[in-house]
Amino acid sequence: MDATIITGSLNFIDGTTTFNSATVAAVGDEFIAQDIGFQNTAGPEKHQAVALRVGVVFQKSKLVARKPMSKQKNKVTVQGREDPNQNTATSIQQCNVIPSSDLKPVQGSIKTYLGRPWKKYSRTVVLQSVVDSHIDPAGWAEWDAASKDFLQTLYYGEYLDSGAGAGTSKRVTWPGYHIIKTAAEASKFTVTQLIQGNVWLKKHRGSLH
Repeated sequence: MDATIITGSLNFIDGTTTFNSATVAAVGDEFIAQDIGFQNTAGPEKHQAVALRVGVVFQKSKLVARKPMSKQKNKVTVQGREDPNQNTATSIQQCNVIPSSDLKPVQGSIKTYLGRPWKKYSRTVVLQSVVDSHIDPAGWAEWDAASKDFLQTLYYGEYLDSGAGAGTSKRVTWPGYHIIKTAAEASKFTVTQLIQGNVWLKKHRGSLH
């Protein structure tokens, strides 16, 4: 996946909205990316700068956290589901969540989280993935919204993860955070159920499950 990388540098500070700063945006149905990387090289001083904007299940991928500016924190994901009827979520399955080479030596002094909510009904899960030691024991960062009602309505979860940062004993205690106990519950966030991959992947000879 490192052989081919699509790179861009659009960012908020230079006048591009966060939504439009994405190096790659996929808005159609049946999007598949395999053996390829996406990155935004604007750097932390440029604030919001998106590498990939897409509705997707990440599977067998590397999610790399980079070193931020002083006093900044890392969030691997930010999810913005606004309505409980929206069939959207961020699902990270069988992936490696790792630090970049510049973050790793200083990771003890920089907080890095698996993600944070952005809207009232945000949904993000990490399934069967390897989570490295750069992830803060709390796991997830709180959204700085005026009202904290979203802590009741979001769904954040982890299932059968491994690695030095995968321990859940010190995770957040939000009402909407779940340590997923059953395969049936976890399956709601797999390719088959979340994006109905069993319906359309066959014609692309996809190997996802």
